[in-house]
Amino acid sequence: MIKLEENYRSTQPILNLANEVIDRAAEKHTKTLRGRVAGGSPPLLAQCADEQTQSRFVTQRILELREEGVPLSGVEVSYAADMRYVGQAYELEVGIDAPMSPARVASAVRGFHQSHERVYGYARAEQPVELVNFSAVHRYPLPRPVLSPPAPAVGSVGDARIGERRAYFAPGGFVATVLYDRARLPQGSRVAGPAIVEQPDTTSVIPPGHVAIVEVSGNLRIRRA
Repeated sequence: MIKLEENYRSTQPILNLANEVIDRAAEKHTKTLRGRVAGGSPPLLAQCADEQTQSRFVTQRILELREEGVPLSGVEVSYAADMRYVGQAYELEVGIDAPMSPARVASAVRGFHQSHERVYGYARAEQPVELVNFSAVHRYPLPRPVLSPPAPAVGSVGDARIGERRAYFAPGGFVATVLYDRARLPQGSRVAGPAIVEQPDTTSVIPPGHVAIVEVSGNLRIRRA
């Protein structure tokens, strides 16, 4: 049995919901769906009585995006169809173009044959194909945040030294270890181990034989000396 568990379009929260549906099915092939798309908001369940109600719901959500400052020209819309050979109990998701036309239906069928060949190793071009579900995904890619480097500290590495204590490093055991204040380390500083760099939210340990370098971005890069 070949399990189709990886999804290239859906976010993990949506796939988690699908996993719950599969798990509660009376008859099922157990599998755990996982996605390639990181992040994502929890899915919203919308009960629509017909296609018109569904269309109004989608339109309203798009208008809400516009009110939040999202330009409609920046919204990416992708379409897909769940397709299968007549008589199959499972589908393959195939990307399609919209609006549908006879030519685009034929293109979708060709895409299904190609996907079936890629996934299962064979295709049956002479067998009828049925389209089970259609889906439209609206996505707005958020702009990359602009990170400003932290204000550089002044002084020297020695000015950032705040003490010393014994710390254990295998296999040598306890050794005298210098303590440093992260905020007072200037850019380009080199801190030789054994050392401990302290800051409010974390502690960085530099083992013996290693050195930590304060980069322009403020990152602390540790490598062998």
